[in-house]
Amino acid sequence: MARILKGAALGKHVHPISVAFYHEAGNLGLIDEQVELLQGVLFDKMSKSPLHYAIFQRLLGMLNALSLDGYCIRSEGPITTTDSEPEPDLAVCKGSENDFFDSHPTTAELVIEVAISSLEIDRKKAEIYAAAGVTEYWIVMPKTKAIEVYTKPSSDHYESIKTFEGSTTVASLVFPELSVQLPDLFLPPKELAK
Repeated sequence: MARILKGAALGKHVHPISVAFYHEAGNLGLIDEQVELLQGVLFDKMSKSPLHYAIFQRLLGMLNALSLDGYCIRSEGPITTTDSEPEPDLAVCKGSENDFFDSHPTTAELVIEVAISSLEIDRKKAEIYAAAGVTEYWIVMPKTKAIEVYTKPSSDHYESIKTFEGSTTVASLVFPELSVQLPDLFLPPKELAK
């Protein structure tokens, strides 16, 4: 059984699928685009609220403002692993978009998920991202105005998990020029204008 279902009562009724089957079924139109494959199991993607999209847009703007020569920024693009194909809100991968015409990236330097109603699953995805060698993983939590930062990936977990909240500034370890002031990230536009 997939580790992501550990402790779930319905886990014994799940039939895992491979990444290859997932791709083929997708090519044949047999799998809805509103799902993602996580540890061999199909999960519905969460709908995106206005708050989710607003925070996502702010983070994308911050990443686009950086000079990331040799890297590409992917929004909601798949990362293919041995048994999963998560589609993080944002990922910064080595290479250019031209490198991913025939296959999706298998890892990233930085992955960011915005968690409004998806916090539990986004925390479980840490196993997948760590196993894929994603150097740094952020879970941005607008409801609590906090960011969890996962670093030092090991085989299926991150050795360091830190939570930043309040008036803190969070700087990426991989891309130090990415510096996020939490109050500014989470303030509504009318408050930012003051």
